[in-house]
Amino acid sequence: MADLTLDEEKLFDLIEQRKVNEAKELIKTGDVRINCIDKSGMNPLDQACFRGEEELVRFLIENGANVDNRAHEQGYTCLMFAALAGNPTICQMLLDAGARPHAVNTINRTASELAAFVGQHECTFFNFCNFIT
Repeated sequence: MADLTLDEEKLFDLIEQRKVNEAKELIKTGDVRINCIDKSGMNPLDQACFRGEEELVRFLIENGANVDNRAHEQGYTCLMFAALAGNPTICQMLLDAGARPHAVNTINRTASELAAFVGQHECTFFNFCNFIT
């Protein structure tokens, strides 16, 4: 899926520029794959989580975005991006949608461990302990 169409490239640009409404409209046209992958292995949901765009994250999840993309070149997941960005609301949305809190990246770290390392303590695993099964 690394070969992006022009519209998919535009989608990633819109997310990077934080143009949420335009990104949503582009997705609604049906001319982009909701789980397309950029050259680093990120899908649109990963990018929206990294940018902290709660509205767009919700929209992407509701429209079938993969909450467990494992294509990132360093094994980062959307939950890891949200935790690193310090956004507990997005972390909760992802967990509610089935994101795996125990997934590890290429250095064998979970989203919670990454959050703790960068001081985003509100996104550490103990704050989401109701998801332990």
